[in-house]
Amino acid sequence: MIEDPKRPRSLSLNAAERKTVRDAGAAAAKPISEYVLDLVAADDPGRHPVVLTPGEQVELRDGLREVRGFLRTAKAALGEGGPGLAEALRPPARERGR
Repeated sequence: MIEDPKRPRSLSLNAAERKTVRDAGAAAAKPISEYVLDLVAADDPGRHPVVLTPGEQVELRDGLREVRGFLRTAKAALGEGGPGLAEALRPPARERGR
């Protein structure tokens, strides 16, 4: 197995947010990156609940599968060398108000 080398990542923070994270990391005696990674690894769903309920997650998953199935069927119907999916789904010019 090839090891995935560490690469720099960034967070978009305003000055106050950066100070909060930097101070919290320093209080924990950790570099900012280690502090943030530890927060993510130890996240508590009771404190930070998932936004979607399990039923909503299933509904979203099933909807995405339905859309994916539609797209696969549409692409197959267009065949190789046919119009792209966006072009095939675009209404004719007369219906677009041209």
